[in-house]
Amino acid sequence: GLKQEEGARMRLWRDLTEVKEPGYAGGCPERLRLAQRALNSAKEAITSLALTSDSHFPLEHLAAVYLPLWVPLILPMAVGLLRESRRLLGLRRRSLGHRE
Repeated sequence: GLKQEEGARMRLWRDLTEVKEPGYAGGCPERLRLAQRALNSAKEAITSLALTSDSHFPLEHLAAVYLPLWVPLILPMAVGLLRESRRLLGLRRRSLGHRE
């Protein structure tokens, strides 16, 4: 839950700050171990449902982003398709009218 997610964030922060402290007395293997622990904490934090649940946006937000991109592309094509279908239908009617 929320406590578990907060704990994951706190562990990640603690692990990252431990690794980069300038006065840290541990050697290279110790820093690698701490970096691995920080990486594991980061993976745990990023897969937390509380952090990833905001990755979807309401329909209004998606429309506000994508409509200005898609309407200028789709509208002229749709109008052109409509005009061309009407033109072809008129040609077909005229050719059928001349045969009779």
